[in-house]
Amino acid sequence: MSAGACKPNGDLLRRTPLTDLVELEAMRDAVAGKIAGWRALLAVADAHEGLDQHELHVFVEQGEEQHRRLSDAHAVVAAEVLLPAAP
Repeated sequence: MSAGACKPNGDLLRRTPLTDLVELEAMRDAVAGKIAGWRALLAVADAHEGLDQHELHVFVEQGEEQHRRLSDAHAVVAAEVLLPAAP
C-alpha cells in the first residue's frame, strides 16, 4: 500500500478538496489566538511602561480584520467544497 493510498483522494502529491478549508480553519484559529494575546497585553498595559496601548489597539484591529477576511474566505471555500455541484 502506498502512502498516497491513505489520503482520501488516493494521491500523495495532490491536495484533497478539503485541504483549503482545513488550512483556512487553522489560520482563523491562529489569528484568534493572536487577537487574544494582544487583548491580554492591553489588560495589563497600564502596569507596564513598555506597552503602548494605542499600538496594541491597532494590532487588535488588524487581527480582527484578518479574522474577518479569513472567515469570509472560509465561507466561500466551505460552500464550494461541501455543497454538491448543480447538475
